[in-house]
Amino acid sequence: MISRAAALGACFALAACAPGPTLGKATDVVLTGRTVTANDGTMICERFNPTVDDVTRFLNTAIIITPFEEHDEFEVGPCYVEGTARFRGIEATWVMNVLGTGRITVYTEFDYLIADDEQRVNLDE
Repeated sequence: MISRAAALGACFALAACAPGPTLGKATDVVLTGRTVTANDGTMICERFNPTVDDVTRFLNTAIIITPFEEHDEFEVGPCYVEGTARFRGIEATWVMNVLGTGRITVYTEFDYLIADDEQRVNLDE
């Protein structure tokens, strides 16, 4: 049996482990669109031009969050990119918001909210 310390050490050594539940490694990532939903946030959106590598890194490190967490613990910006990817061989669509949240949809009906845990708002401040 592997010890917890050894498992954590292996996780950090691989540098691909997220601090919470994920859908697995994203492969075949494709960017298909970019959208700005409001005029008042266009300044931040002008600088938001993620590459496929940026999106792949986000999808591989983002954790699954609840709607409560998305609403109360993360900021959501006025622009996002979207595309397709495979998770464990299953095709999915994804959305990545400028402020580190997103969504993965599998089989066109199962939605998973995701976020970069480092972008979580500190509720104690």
